[in-house]
Amino acid sequence: MLPLLRSIIPLPAMLALCLAATALPAAAQDSVLATSPALACLTRLPGAAAALDYPPAALARKEGGVMRVALAFEGPDQPPRVTILSRPPLGNFDGAVQAHLAAFRVPCMRAGDGPVRLSQEYHFDPDQQYRVAASAPRDDADPERARQLACMAHRDGTARPDFPREARQREEQGTIIMRLRFTRPDAPPELEVVQSLPSHALRQAVQRHLAGYRVPCLGAQPLETIIAFKYLYDGGTRTLLRDSSLIEVLAAARDLQKPVQFDFKTMGCPFELRMQYRQPFAANRVDQLDTAMAERAPLVHWLEGLHLDMDQRASANIFNNKFVIAVPCGQLDL
Repeated sequence: MLPLLRSIIPLPAMLALCLAATALPAAAQDSVLATSPALACLTRLPGAAAALDYPPAALARKEGGVMRVALAFEGPDQPPRVTILSRPPLGNFDGAVQAHLAAFRVPCMRAGDGPVRLSQEYHFDPDQQYRVAASAPRDDADPERARQLACMAHRDGTARPDFPREARQREEQGTIIMRLRFTRPDAPPELEVVQSLPSHALRQAVQRHLAGYRVPCLGAQPLETIIAFKYLYDGGTRTLLRDSSLIEVLAAARDLQKPVQFDFKTMGCPFELRMQYRQPFAANRVDQLDTAMAERAPLVHWLEGLHLDMDQRASANIFNNKFVIAVPCGQLDL
């Protein structure tokens, strides 16, 4: 277990690594796609069961497999239209899945948004006794939003905001995270302060800079992105997340999505994943470091929602940190 050294923020010690920082005026992290608005507000009707019960007849016959579904929400108070993309060869799970999904709503939908389309998988394993593992839902519009985000640019090519003299004199440092919402290709973004510093001068400098961004390829739907700006000085510390095993990462996490079950033997174990940590501001990015395998997709999607046990200020200071997760052979059953 590594010590926190001179870090000024609490982090899970087993993942923390602190390095001396060089003098930087303001380092802007890469822009990342904000968490899908639909996924951020996806909810169940009051009293609806959080987990899906295993159909008793299928369980008795030891029938199982993976069911993939597509959901289309037409309005904030309407249940989804469910399309079954694939189903297990044995067992009838359609009714149980559709009844479970009927309680889902996307209350933040706005008039004129058009249908919200999500995808999800349900894993039925009869050896797990009544447990059905569901993948994290995915928004089908995210790839197109990512394409639009790639054309975001500053009107005058400025790469970073100013570092005001008064802030330098007071040696103010830390991280400011902003949410940008673009509604027209030729208009400045709507700005929301997600995580800030006490410094009024630094906040104003960041807001002036962000007002110059445009998304000329923007489509009909709004686009939201997250940008972090880190202000650092000589002699300070920069906190990073070190490469760790999956067991270490899970031990440092909180509010893990359950139930889940992963058999790493079917995923070509052992293997490594690279995570860019972005919670709670956006979904983590998780990439496979060797030959990509489709069998790892449920694990990758699950880790995109993993939230380390730290407060928001600490999360801001490691926003978009990259580190490698070593996945062993065996099974994970939560």
